[in-house]
Amino acid sequence: IFHVHTNTNILADYFDSNTKLWEPFLLKPWEIDIKASRGKKQGSKRMMTTLDVESHPCQVSFSEQLLISLRGASSMWSLYSKTSKKALDILDDINASMNGSRKSLFPFMKAKASFSARAMTTTMPYGVENRSGYTIIFDVNGKKQQSPDGTTTLFSFPPSQGDGIGGCRTYGQDTTYKKQVDVLVDDQCIRIAHLDDEINQPMKAHQLGNNRTIFMNVIKTGKATIIYVTSFINLYNETSLDFSVSMKVENSFQPIGICAAQKSSSILRATKTGDMKSKGTVIGIPTALLHSAYHSHDLTGDNVSLQISHDSKTTNIIGEIQLPPLKSFNKIATSKSPMKHFEVVCSSATQNKNATPERMVLKICCLVEIVDGYPFVKLFLQPRVTLVNNMLINILAKTSMPQTYLKGVEGELDLVRGGVIHRLEPLHSLEIYSPGHFVSFSFKFADNPVGDVRAGWSKPGSIDIPLGIRNCMESRLDCCFPFVTASGEDSKFGGGCEFFVSEISDTEESLPDEITSNSSSSSRTVALCIENLGVDHTSNFLFESCDVKSQPYTLSSFSSQLHQRRISLLPASNKLLRMLHLPTGRRTLPFSINDIALASGGIESTSIKWNDKTESGFCAYKMISDHNQLQHTSNNLLELHIIPSIIIYNGGHLKVRIVDASGNELIVDKGKFSCLQQSLEETGVTILIDFIEIGCATSPLRINKTGLQVTVVKSTPTGSIIGSMAIQTIIGAKDSRYVIKLGPLKDGNVANVKDSPSHSLLENDCLRFRVRWSQMEVTFLDTSKKNNSVSDRNEISQKTLSNDSVKKSTSYAKVAHMILNRFTVDYQKAFKDNTVSISRTSEKCARSQFAMIIKGLHLIDCTTALGGTTVIASTSKETNIFELCVRTRDAGDMGVRTVDLLELKLANNKKHSDEIILNTNEAFLWSLLDIASRTKNASLDFGGIDTLVKWNTETETFTVEAIDLSTEPQENIDEEGNYRSPRTDSLYAIKNACVWPTTFLVSFKRQPQTSRYQKVKNIRGAKLVDYFTKKLNFTISSARLKFSGFQVTNVKGPPDRIIELVQTFYTSQMKMKLLTLLSATSIDEWKQLAGRDDGDKGFIEGDILRTAGNLTGKSAGFLVKKVGEGVGLGLTIGASEVGNGIQNMSEAIGIGAVGAGVNSAVSGIGDGVGSTVQGVGEGTSKLIKGAGKGVGQIVGGVGGGIMLTAKG
Repeated sequence: IFHVHTNTNILADYFDSNTKLWEPFLLKPWEIDIKASRGKKQGSKRMMTTLDVESHPCQVSFSEQLLISLRGASSMWSLYSKTSKKALDILDDINASMNGSRKSLFPFMKAKASFSARAMTTTMPYGVENRSGYTIIFDVNGKKQQSPDGTTTLFSFPPSQGDGIGGCRTYGQDTTYKKQVDVLVDDQCIRIAHLDDEINQPMKAHQLGNNRTIFMNVIKTGKATIIYVTSFINLYNETSLDFSVSMKVENSFQPIGICAAQKSSSILRATKTGDMKSKGTVIGIPTALLHSAYHSHDLTGDNVSLQISHDSKTTNIIGEIQLPPLKSFNKIATSKSPMKHFEVVCSSATQNKNATPERMVLKICCLVEIVDGYPFVKLFLQPRVTLVNNMLINILAKTSMPQTYLKGVEGELDLVRGGVIHRLEPLHSLEIYSPGHFVSFSFKFADNPVGDVRAGWSKPGSIDIPLGIRNCMESRLDCCFPFVTASGEDSKFGGGCEFFVSEISDTEESLPDEITSNSSSSSRTVALCIENLGVDHTSNFLFESCDVKSQPYTLSSFSSQLHQRRISLLPASNKLLRMLHLPTGRRTLPFSINDIALASGGIESTSIKWNDKTESGFCAYKMISDHNQLQHTSNNLLELHIIPSIIIYNGGHLKVRIVDASGNELIVDKGKFSCLQQSLEETGVTILIDFIEIGCATSPLRINKTGLQVTVVKSTPTGSIIGSMAIQTIIGAKDSRYVIKLGPLKDGNVANVKDSPSHSLLENDCLRFRVRWSQMEVTFLDTSKKNNSVSDRNEISQKTLSNDSVKKSTSYAKVAHMILNRFTVDYQKAFKDNTVSISRTSEKCARSQFAMIIKGLHLIDCTTALGGTTVIASTSKETNIFELCVRTRDAGDMGVRTVDLLELKLANNKKHSDEIILNTNEAFLWSLLDIASRTKNASLDFGGIDTLVKWNTETETFTVEAIDLSTEPQENIDEEGNYRSPRTDSLYAIKNACVWPTTFLVSFKRQPQTSRYQKVKNIRGAKLVDYFTKKLNFTISSARLKFSGFQVTNVKGPPDRIIELVQTFYTSQMKMKLLTLLSATSIDEWKQLAGRDDGDKGFIEGDILRTAGNLTGKSAGFLVKKVGEGVGLGLTIGASEVGNGIQNMSEAIGIGAVGAGVNSAVSGIGDGVGSTVQGVGEGTSKLIKGAGKGVGQIVGGVGGGIMLTAKG
């Protein structure tokens, strides 16, 4: 019917919103050859359609800005589409309510809806924020606008003239005109030749004459590009109180304005006139007043001050900030620490001599920079100390000291004997401005615990928090909420809920990165913290402490708004706990949090047993709390989650009754779930499903593994077949270990099948689509690093969009370079018969095959010198590094697509497996993580907005309002108890799925980067944790990891079922490879780990004993003198402590799951060494000395360690 053959070259660039330039996407013209045809297939009556694409070498280069732009375009279109649909739905309702009487106006109203939607997706505006003290006039293309002091005025540039009447949007090098802005300040014109060139550039100083200086810079925010015009002194309010600001001029104070309290962030919104009131948290001291104070002939500049005042409920409290001379500002800026701290005492003015004035103390941080030879000063108003509630429950804070304020909340209760009580909600803070050297607090639960387990005010007594610039809490203070009786007396059983008070200190190492920011990053914060948190997903358990030193007692539990579940305050991870099941009164075996797996739920959770050692049907797992990021604390809070082993989710449309083998009944509404108190691992579960509303049920079903099964539903009175239903068992997530999902009741089929035939043009054609790529090169760029080979942005402007064959220049440095050789994708569709019928019988005969082959893959790390380092590569030229083949058949009447073969080969030719090189270092991984983090954070600005559309009946127009959406990760169960089931809309029956054996040659270089971590303080083992995170160097050299093949047959289910099988298999395989990794690991810091003063960093004899001695608090000599069991015990404890250190370190940097695995392996090594050494006697030290220089050799020399490591 047709035959097409075309050859073309393609050029492509993308617009980088950061550089405001078109950056090259294709570094060279991309030549492709396309052949397409459709005609009669030889020897058949069917049509044959072919598409053959042959690509010549292609070179692609892009940064994360391309991904961000694509995300922004997608979100913009999605927002426009959703807003248009909402508006049209409103119009449909209006038209229906008026019986179509205004149908003639419907097209006009639809146009209004479309216009309202487009108004929400316009380009980001520009603006001028004025903090200079003058009224600014700025000129944009001949249009003048005013910006009064203390306001932000928005504007936009008109589009350039197009070929017709209207304008034309142009970007980057296509823009022929400059975005010029003339800023007029006190008759002095400051010209910005091209606004986009000044974005995120360093601040500049501009002289107005007569020793007056203003400062300007252009910052691109998430909502607009703002020109900041400020005086040389700016006041930032980082408190929750409003302060009036005045300046002393000629012995009188001139009012400046109000520096408003810091509020929660909100979306930038403009008024109809384009003006926007200032947020108020920043105020600029007027340039004219500063000139009068520092440069007037009558003043010397030695007695310049700012007056700040706060109106409390009773009086006006006033304080004075003495400003140094200009020369002193210059000295501060050039000193080692450009930030100075001091405190200002504010007091009330009272005419009564006998009355005691009110006093409050403010902390002032002064940050000075030199800009073009002139000082630029930032003054930060801060509380003396901020007290944060990190306990995740409501707390009462009682103090007799004045001047304490809840941040952004009013909730004080006057006491009979004086003082105040504050109600601190989770993650809320209390600001302290009290005078004196200390402030005392007592704390108590604000809510009544579940089960009437009462607790009194905190012990030991009042807690003193030091105040002042140089005072701080040197160590954490351990406290508890003691249990009390109904009368308030201490309980005779003793006990209480533990917590601690700790100061969160800022490291001085981060100061240089914060100098140019608008936050001082130096405020003192004291936090109320807990050791661990229990989260009960069942609402049926209470935790009990069963420490051997005291009588068991029940811990307090509360209903949490943050978790939407019941939570409990738990003690330290090494203390024993047990759980009380309220419905049955049964108790579990004692356990500690250290015994529970660090996981994210599902199959990795730990099974819990009753005290008679039978299965309880419940599981537990621990995870690092998501609220650690909000707390900004060094304490890594662990959450212990209690989940059911099985939940049953009703995905049908009818209420069901579940009956288990013991006769227990559960009623599950449609779309809801219920817990089944049984375990699936040992003997499985047997359930009967009864549709109580229509009088039919299934026979008892045996469920003992994950997968999909179909059962018949029969009428209860007659026994006749009513229909069928699908039951799928999958691995759970955060809510359960397993999920049994009940599908809807069907009249004989598992899935809906469309009876109406499809009318696709190529539906009955034989197909052959093939893409052959000789070579493809992809270069990843890092926007945080400039391309040093490009001296001028005009060099990019000239070369980009040119048609020559010269490689184009990019603005950014390379981070990675990937080369794919001989990349082929092939898709074929054929029919078993040769008929032309389009009946459904014919459709079942279709066979498809999808194949993808990559001959070679080479990934290069471009962050290193000498032209880069190989990260991924294949060592053989005979095998393909990647081969994927999938053969399928069309879905039949049951709606299940058959997969005859799913085959994956990685550098394997069915005869042998060649090695795939994996060679990297920590710096390269951090570079990729930085790029991913920046991309994700930038994309959140686009994805967290929805619209609210309303119809104004008076003006007959739409009002569209932007609303923020929550970007927090959602769990599988929402607040209403609805279960979000995994995707199951596609069902597959896989006949054979196999992954051929694969071999990796792994090398890794540990390169600690100090700036990546925060020093961990005030927690047990902090010194060891800090060592591992910052100082310990290790190298994995040529670890040969060989993974055996994976094969399954006759598996039926959705895609996630197949993924679970592969993931579970290779997770267990990876655990078995830990020994191989340890054998190839060498530690380069034995000198510091062993605590030696002499020798080099390498291993020398006796280091293992010195290390064990250091970790257990004993000397190496003491351990050497011990024989037999003593040495064995010492080594076991020592290695276990190393394992705990690794786990704590990994949790501190967010990779706790990996750390837990290392912990098990290292602790297992210690137990193996100890068990082997026990009973050896005097020859112990010789045996240990001969262990070798690396961890692998140490393990290799002791057989018991190998067994326990492999088991772990």
